[in-house]
Amino acid sequence: MKLKALAGAITLALGTSSAFAAAIVGDIAFSQLSTTTITPTGGSGTMATATGFSFGNPVPGGYNMQAVASTGTFVAEGVVAGFPFGTLGTQYAFTFSPNTPVNPLWTIDGFSFSATSFTLVSQTNSLVTIRGAGVISHAGYDDSVKDIRSGPGDAYPRDLMNLGGTLYFRANDGA
Repeated sequence: MKLKALAGAITLALGTSSAFAAAIVGDIAFSQLSTTTITPTGGSGTMATATGFSFGNPVPGGYNMQAVASTGTFVAEGVVAGFPFGTLGTQYAFTFSPNTPVNPLWTIDGFSFSATSFTLVSQTNSLVTIRGAGVISHAGYDDSVKDIRSGPGDAYPRDLMNLGGTLYFRANDGA
């Protein structure tokens, strides 16, 4: 079953790291492109039995998402937010059960986010909610270890992914 990702948002809130290089700070939010499909993988290929997700129908260059908001380090490094013309990025397929790290989970304009763990929060016929942790990197900056929490319903939702046709992310320092 393929699902259109109509208005997904990925948000990262990043804090400080070591004093040896500049820290990655700021927020970034993404929306899946209108052509992007989210496909449940594993199990019987349905939301209720999925063990992972893949992302299809990228535009030329392999892009399947775009920045819709950015602050801090992301702006300083040239990530332009806007709809419908934000900086393009790529979301990669992943498996959450069994817990399988993925490097990278997403990339955009020199930034790379690698998921180190996933935790299934809930799963139904129409919705999968996942939490996780990972590391965001960019040349010239300290790598930053972050918890991932998000989901629908507020500006900074609380679970990593809520896949019912929409994709959300947020990383923070554990709040």
